[in-house]
This record gives sequence, structure tokens and C-alpha cells, in this order.
Amino acid sequence: MTGVRLTLVFGVLVCVLALTNAVSIALAQSPAYTVRIEGASALTTALEKHLSIAQRRDELATQPERLRFLIERTANEAREILAAEGYLDARVRVTPSGEPVSDVAIAVTLGEPVRVAQVELTFQGAIASNGPPPTTASARARWTLQPGARFRQEAWEQAKRAVLRELLAERFPTARVVTSNAEIDARRRQARLVVTIDSGPEFRFGTLEVVGISRYSRNVVDGLNPIRPGTPYSQRALAELQTRLYTVPYFSSVNVITEPGSAADPGALPIRVEVIEADRYKFDLGAGYSTNTGLRVQGAYTDINLLERGWRWKSLTRIEEREQRVQTNLTLPVRTSGWQDDYELAFNRSDVLQFRVDSYTFNYKYAKTEGRIERALSLLATVSREFPAGSSINTKQALVPGYAWRYRAFDNVLDPRSGYEFGGQIGAGAKALLSDQNFVRTFGRAVGILALSPRDTVVVRAEGGVVFAPARDGIPAELLFRAGGDQSLRGYRYQSIGVTEGQAIVGGRYLVIGGAEYIRWIDPQWGAAAFFEIGDAFDKRSALALKRGYGVGARWRSPVGPINFDLAYGEAAKSVRVHFSIGYVF
Repeated sequence: MTGVRLTLVFGVLVCVLALTNAVSIALAQSPAYTVRIEGASALTTALEKHLSIAQRRDELATQPERLRFLIERTANEAREILAAEGYLDARVRVTPSGEPVSDVAIAVTLGEPVRVAQVELTFQGAIASNGPPPTTASARARWTLQPGARFRQEAWEQAKRAVLRELLAERFPTARVVTSNAEIDARRRQARLVVTIDSGPEFRFGTLEVVGISRYSRNVVDGLNPIRPGTPYSQRALAELQTRLYTVPYFSSVNVITEPGSAADPGALPIRVEVIEADRYKFDLGAGYSTNTGLRVQGAYTDINLLERGWRWKSLTRIEEREQRVQTNLTLPVRTSGWQDDYELAFNRSDVLQFRVDSYTFNYKYAKTEGRIERALSLLATVSREFPAGSSINTKQALVPGYAWRYRAFDNVLDPRSGYEFGGQIGAGAKALLSDQNFVRTFGRAVGILALSPRDTVVVRAEGGVVFAPARDGIPAELLFRAGGDQSLRGYRYQSIGVTEGQAIVGGRYLVIGGAEYIRWIDPQWGAAAFFEIGDAFDKRSALALKRGYGVGARWRSPVGPINFDLAYGEAAKSVRVHFSIGYVF
């Protein structure tokens, strides 16, 4: 009997503790008290963000004495916040209600704000000693707090920083604010702003010192350096040098800094480049799968210092179910001008929809990336042997000089959340210059990513191409257009949209594709998508018959970019297809 009683007592205690814990959790999760701000208009958000009584509700709810103390201070705290926003005569009334306090009403009367009446921005130092150079006008243009604007403490500080940044970035890295006065006439509600900036001496770049390089030639760094001794100091030039060094495979770490000049030449800033060298040799093995070309295995070997000259040699073999490729590349170090030479030899075999193509190509590119702009001059020599089922075997050749241009403005190249790109290509072949046909080939593409909200993204794209020629006869397959597949028109088989020749689908002289995709991110890693695409690849303008594809899919943000799994319906093919791909269509 005693055991039964003990068991009952123990059970009651457990229930009481559980109930107490549940009540505590419920109280902790319930709002401590409400804070209502009235009359502050656009400044309501600033008050909610900075008032202690609004930011510390959960903490103060269990400390009534501290809450009462803060309520008494709230009016003064609110007036200080409003004064920093330019409202010196603001009136604040704080009214708590309930016992314990359950509601705090804050009534605000803003009054008239202080406005900027006059700005006196002067410069001294080297920038003013030889007359006002263009840098002075550029720095003045950065001033953002103009006469007539409401005087705000944050805007006042931002205006000074903007002017100072302009000088620090170009020619005057020791510039500083000497005088900074905001003279407030409270009666007239006017502010007179007085700022004096000392530019300090004008600096030039000095010599380049490289630390940590031993395995590779110093010429690798010198060739990438756009800065010449004696040129005016520029943060942009230093950033470009660092970016160039990061984009080559010779270094795993790069740090570019400037140091004070010597006593003999105090205006010179030597450049110090500190690097950690990367491994010279690299061997990669990989496997994968694509709904376009099936299972894939590949191997690559890279030597980034061929013949001890900083030349990069890469050999790649890739075997897929529908395509196989063997290629070798030789890439020379970037020239001082920023241009780079790349040579490629390749053999490619494609066997898709009863159309087999064996192509041998040599491609030379002379390319440069400058900020967001990529440019390339090229010379392509190609010979292809084509085996369309049910038609005659053809051998075609072309020598194609070309030019490509692209502008990219994405927030992140690997996994962009917003931004856009557009670009185009043009190339030509002539019978007089080793081509089987006279032609001009053009191609253009545009992609835009719009973040409607942190969870909602819209991706739109458009692309098109035209091969101007009397006919497609004599033009190698890789220079014509086919469509369909993961990166083209979903809902259709890979390269299934084109021109019928015998029993095969071959390329046409025209291409037009457009599409839009909406993505809803359920959490930071996973999202759901819906898309619509339309397009065609054809040989005569009269043969245009737009094909539509639409469907839904899943998205996963992986370390190598978005992974896409789509279920699409091809209206013209009357079929449902699964598509698997990585990244956006660029």
C-alpha cells in the first residue's frame, strides 16, 4: 500500500512539474507587452529599432522594476533618436497601462525638421596646391547632403565618408577629414555644414616586389601586372592586379599591399605581392550522368608550368553514352595588356538520334576579361565527317575567324541570386579560304535573374542564331543549330529539334528559343520551380513551327551550384520527359 501511495505521489509531482514547465514555456513564448508608436510617420521603424523598451521586451517582462525605470527614460531616448533624424523640437509622451505593464503607448509630435542651409566643403594639401584637378570636382560630386535636405546624423557621416573615399581610392591614400562642424540654428531650424579635407601628398606607384614565388617564373606575375612605376596610386588598379592573380592557377593564396616609400622618394608606394604557390601537376578522375548524353566518365591531366615557362597544358578524355571527346589545350600566361592566348586540338564524336558526327577541330582564342566584360577573337578550323542514317555520308570543312563579346553582372557567378548577362558571337567562312561554303554565322543570348523576394526568383532567357548562307550544304554540323534537352527546350529529347535528313535530325540555319522559370525557395537549400519554354531550330524561315515545353521541378543549392530535377511535357512531341542538370542556362 505504501508503494502505491509513493507511486501516486511521484506521478502527481511529475504532472505538476510538466504542467509548470508547459506554463513557463507558454509564458516565455507569449508577448511580454506591446509597444505602440503613434505620430512618428516614416520614423516609426527607426524608433522600433533603437528604443530599448521595444528591443528588450522579453527580458524586461520578468523584471518589472527595470521596466518602470526604462519607461521613465523612454521619452528622452526617443527625443535623442529623433534629434539625430533632424527633429530637434519633437515632443514625446509615454503612457504605460496595466499592472503588470501590458501596453506602452508612445505618442510623438515631430514638429519641423532641421534642414541644410549651407555647405562649405574645402580642400587642402596637394590636391589644392596646383589648382583644382579633376579629382576635386569628382570628390565634390560625391557629397550627398545638399542644401534643402533634412539634416540627419547618419546622412552627415555618410556624405563625409563618400568624399573621403573618392580621394583615398585615387592618388591620395592618406587623405583625412581635418574640420567637421555641423552648426545648428535651432530657432531657424537650419544647419550650416563646414568640412575641410586634407588630401595629403599625391602618391605614385613604385616598384613591384614578389614574395613567396620559387616554383614558377616571376614573369607570371609581371605579365599580369597592369601597373607601371610612376603611375598615380589607384585602389582600382591594386584590386585588378589581385583579381588577375587569383584567376590563374599558379597560386592558392594572393595578398597585394602597398608600403610607404623610401626617404629618397616619399611619394612612391612600392607594391608587395605575397603568394602561396599551388601544385604544378593535377590529375582528375570523374563520373556523372546527364539526361542529355547519359552516363559519363572522364579523366584530365594538367601541368601549369610546361617547359618551366608558365604555360598551362591540359589533356582531357571524356566518354559519354552519346558523345565522346578527346582534347588538349595549351594556354599561355596572361599578357600585360590582359589578353591571353589559348590553343585547342580536339576530336569529338556525337551519335544522337541516328546522326553520327566525327569532327576534328583546331581552335585558337585570344581573349580578355575586363571587369564584367569578356571579349575573344578566335580562329576555328574544323573538318567533320557526318553519317545521317538513311542519307549520304558527307565530309565538310570550314575555316572560321570570329569574335565573341559578353557582359555579365551577376551577384555570384557560381550560384547567382540576381543579375543578368547578354552577349553575341559572329564568325564567317569563305570558299576562297578553305571553307566548303560561303557563310556568316551569328548567335546571341540574354539571361536575367530577378529576386522578387528572399524566397521568390524569376529566371528569363532568350537566344537566337542565324547562319547566312545560300544553303546548309557544306557547313559543318557544329556550326548549325539543333534544339531540345536539359539546357535548351525541356520536354524534348536532346537535339531532337532540327531538320530531317533521311532518318536523322540534323542542324538548321536558324534558331530561336525563349523561356521563363519561377522558383519558390522553401528553405535556404530546397526550392520548387515551374517553367515554360518555346522555340525551334529550322532551315527556312517558312518552316518555323514553335515548339512548347512546360513543367515543374525541384531545386537544390549544392556546393557546385543549383542542381535541377525537372518533369517536363513537350507539347509537339506529346511526351513527358525527366531532365537533370546543374546550374542555370548561361
